[in-house]
Amino acid sequence: MKTTFPQKESQYPVRYIFYLFLFALCFRILFYTLAREYPLLHVQSLDEKYYLDFGKAVADGFFKGESGAFFMDPLYGYFLGFIFFLFGENLIAVRAVQILLDAASAVLVFAIGRRVWDQQAGLIAGFIWATYTVAAYYSLLILKVTIAVTGMLLFILLVLKVIRNQRRIGFLGIGLAAGILVYIRANFFLVIPLTLIFYFFIERPKFRHFAVNAGFFLAGAMLLLSVNAVRNYTMIGQPDLLITSSGRILYCANNPDNTSGLYDVPSFSRSHPVASEKDFHHEAERRTGKTLSPREASRYWRNETLRVLHDNPQIIPVLFANKLKWTLANHEIPMNQSYRFVAEFSGTDKWPLPNYAFILALGLPGLAIGLCHRKQIWWLMIPIVTILATLMIFFVSSRFRMPMVPFLVIGTGIFLRSAWLWFKDGKKRNVVLPIFFAAVLFLVSMMIAPPEGDGHKEAVLARAFYSQNDYMNAKALALEAMNKDAGNVDLYILLGRITRHEGRTEQSMAYYQKAMSIAPDNFTVNYDLGMLYMAADKPESAIEHLEKSLAIRRYINGMFHLARAYEAAGEKTQAVHYYNQFLNRAKPDDPRRGFAQNRILSIIPYRNKNNS
Repeated sequence: MKTTFPQKESQYPVRYIFYLFLFALCFRILFYTLAREYPLLHVQSLDEKYYLDFGKAVADGFFKGESGAFFMDPLYGYFLGFIFFLFGENLIAVRAVQILLDAASAVLVFAIGRRVWDQQAGLIAGFIWATYTVAAYYSLLILKVTIAVTGMLLFILLVLKVIRNQRRIGFLGIGLAAGILVYIRANFFLVIPLTLIFYFFIERPKFRHFAVNAGFFLAGAMLLLSVNAVRNYTMIGQPDLLITSSGRILYCANNPDNTSGLYDVPSFSRSHPVASEKDFHHEAERRTGKTLSPREASRYWRNETLRVLHDNPQIIPVLFANKLKWTLANHEIPMNQSYRFVAEFSGTDKWPLPNYAFILALGLPGLAIGLCHRKQIWWLMIPIVTILATLMIFFVSSRFRMPMVPFLVIGTGIFLRSAWLWFKDGKKRNVVLPIFFAAVLFLVSMMIAPPEGDGHKEAVLARAFYSQNDYMNAKALALEAMNKDAGNVDLYILLGRITRHEGRTEQSMAYYQKAMSIAPDNFTVNYDLGMLYMAADKPESAIEHLEKSLAIRRYINGMFHLARAYEAAGEKTQAVHYYNQFLNRAKPDDPRRGFAQNRILSIIPYRNKNNS
């Protein structure tokens, strides 16, 4: 007897959908309640800090968001700006909205699963997503992960409806939706060509129909993307469609000093995205000896990555192997924040709930089963192919991986529903091979060890406590982390800053000197050490390190303090030179301008008197 997989059954009452939404919502509120005292949730840094500043600027009326071209995906910044405009700069409001969106994603998972398979598979998938703690965790962060997941689910659901109806206005609509996705994450640009390729090969329309519908789709996508092109043209004179950081990110993840398959900035760059973008731009100009636009700097780093890979072909298989390993791993690769730390703090790591290994192990065989029976399943491969391509080209992180997880969850629903039907029809042999592959995938995923080095948790928490001015806990955790990872230069920088706050200058210098022995070309080490020597009234030593920091990155703070160091050392000509450099670059409202101008006026008569 042939097993019949039902396509559609009578609709569940609307209250069932409401129950699913309510369950997902309550689960996320419970997760937030348990995790809310975790210190890192109250400290926004790196990407979170960037988007907070972006949202505040938009809420204050600066609708262009940035003064130059966008180098990070802008839509989340406008999302925050809208919430801040309505509720003020309230992170609880942001988290409440994101919790609501992620609870709605459980309903979207159900809706897609029901459309491509059946109601039971959709309901299973919806409840799995509702209890997926990683999704609940991301709804608490000031990051674009939640809206990226919800946006991708909405896009695929809209595509399934448009493909069924074949209305031209619908293709225009999914084109607009694709454009919105690109503003959420630039790597979602791959969705545009993939949608056309899948439409041509899955639906096999007549060429005339394909050409017309593809034209409407592309018109919708380009209409939205042209908004950014016009904005960038008015800001920097270049009609860039996408963000300008792709070259920087590509190089960070693919170079001889980083073959881990993860993100890591080189020694000439700081970690903060705004600072890193500036550092990469300055380094590109230093290497080329030219003034570069943001697009030209990004192109330089893209070409530099290709050159590095061409000159070092032996690292290519290592990179791909590591990226594939982290893609399969159950561990959530941290970036900005770590899911594991929050789960351990809240106690949810002990809950017997579906994890990524479970979803991957059942989701992939489930999608394979679906592909053998329903062509609609192919549409679920668009986000999966998009994310896999992103991970292989750039780097692996939990938040990069997340937008494909709900589609693996739908595959999990198909797997469990199909297995039940096979058992029900007495076809237990049909389940053997899928279960075997699922078991292998699960074991492989669980056996891959986390990439974090020893002391990572303590180091992250130490920085969080330091940012909250809790120097005692920060120092204790930093020392504990250093005992496990003695080569971590950031720990010595952190301890140097803590001991300086404690007034222990000699100990602070000792930590910075150790940091210098590990990373002599590190910008932060040289700048901090220069400032420490200035505070210790050792201008000659300060000059050495401030000069070196300026050679790494030209910045007005360095020019100002180097001028002060030269003045304190009695080198008046150099002092005037750097005061003038500072004045040439400082903003008109910089309060230090008056000080620099007064110092120049006092130095010049002194210098003229000595010369006479």
